[in-house]
Amino acid sequence: MPFAVAGAYWMVFLAGKTLDIFGVLGFLLLIGLSAKNAIIYLEFVVEKIQEMPLREALIEASRLRFRPIVMTTLTVLIISVPLLLSQGSGSEFGKSLSIVIVGGVSLSAIMTFYAVPAAFYLFERGRIGRLAVRRDEPSVPAMAPSAHVPTV
Repeated sequence: MPFAVAGAYWMVFLAGKTLDIFGVLGFLLLIGLSAKNAIIYLEFVVEKIQEMPLREALIEASRLRFRPIVMTTLTVLIISVPLLLSQGSGSEFGKSLSIVIVGGVSLSAIMTFYAVPAAFYLFERGRIGRLAVRRDEPSVPAMAPSAHVPTV
């Protein structure tokens, strides 16, 4: 989500526009889309961690979830183009919305394949390593209480 916000602000700056209420509505849309992309990717990674090491799970998820993420991103971008290019009366309202959407969705989709896996790897490698060690440890039976317990 931070990349979506950064991309949206960057695009607003490049277009020389200011934020209005429609631009803020675009930010709400961006939050949902960028979170959805990360969830689609990381949900698959968590499934694959059960079967393979973390690094291979991240690569496999990138390979298999690339198309769905790109398809939803392109759909949103294509829908935003008519708003961006419109010239009629009231078009300034749609332009601010589409500027925010185009900048935010573009950057967040790209960063979904770079920053999200890197951050997930950095934060989860220690935890997953500890879980793997625990799974490999033989279970130690609990010590049976002794029949003779001295009383004080």
